[in-house]
Amino acid sequence: MSSKKLEVWITPTAKIKLKEIYNYSCRKWGKTTAKAYMSSLQATILKVANGEKTTQISPNFSTRFSYCVCKSHYIFFQVEKNRLIVATAFHTQMSVRERMNEEVIIIGREIEKGDGG
Repeated sequence: MSSKKLEVWITPTAKIKLKEIYNYSCRKWGKTTAKAYMSSLQATILKVANGEKTTQISPNFSTRFSYCVCKSHYIFFQVEKNRLIVATAFHTQMSVRERMNEEVIIIGREIEKGDGG
């Protein structure tokens, strides 16, 4: 990963996943805990963007996207030029390979269109 800070860009799929994680956490543990959990996810994303945290590739999950683990979630990334694309996120207990196979085409289109933010 480059030592240069990357601009963070979040796909619509990742935005939906992060919102689902927040909503689930609110229901399960309350708003305070949910906010703290989301802050951890956001801090991890920023550390990757700043080159402070590395990601890895696993063919068991995806050969296109790298990932890192934060708490109970895998966060998947793609680096493109000067930006870090947050592609999606999955709970560590999910069948990530199957879920990634279901989403990879949609995520690829979102990245091509550039309609994240």
